[in-house]
Amino acid sequence: MNKRVVAVIAAGVLALAGVLVLLMWAKDADRRAYEGAKLTSVVQITEQIAVGTTAAELRAATTTVKIPSKTVPKGAVRTMEDVAGLVTSVPLEPGEVLLAARMVEPGAASGELGGVPEGLQEIAISLETAQLVAGDLREGDLVGVIAGYTNPEETVMVEDRALVMGTNVTDLAESAQGSAIVTVAVDEDIAKKIAHAGLFGRVWLTKQNELTKHEGGVIDRKDVTP
Repeated sequence: MNKRVVAVIAAGVLALAGVLVLLMWAKDADRRAYEGAKLTSVVQITEQIAVGTTAAELRAATTTVKIPSKTVPKGAVRTMEDVAGLVTSVPLEPGEVLLAARMVEPGAASGELGGVPEGLQEIAISLETAQLVAGDLREGDLVGVIAGYTNPEETVMVEDRALVMGTNVTDLAESAQGSAIVTVAVDEDIAKKIAHAGLFGRVWLTKQNELTKHEGGVIDRKDVTP
């Protein structure tokens, strides 16, 4: 075996050792962070979940984890037995703690309580709390939907007076999750614009009423800064 091969093997061994040391350090850091803290078991989502998923189906896409009790969100589900027989009312994302407010009786999911207005369709919007209206949205409220992009730097109101079909904002306003799901009823064209903004930009909501004025138009940086 020549010196070059020996050097390559040695480098590989050293790199592997470095990775193992880093993993052990990270694990120890997690242990130190939780040391002395009271821990509580909660159910955590491990896969993307669609509206209407039953609790039985949800079991395969969840795990039980222990987190510091002071960080447990209000209404966090401790075991799947707590929501047996229920279904999800909103889409769920990997990593989030399952909340009891997101589980409803079969038939009550996806806005069926109020019913989607004829000719419209319901779309879910995932938002950070900073993009929401102070956490006081309710089913039946009217909202404006604003889309913003960074390249090019443009912002536009894609819809005004959109009907809110459902939301979990009230619960998440008091939790540590930092995000929420709001569903609105819009036509196909607006639904596509909202989906596009969610994929390639960011979406904001404004709370409106029947008399809210909508001026329209697109603005960019020069319209905001002198």
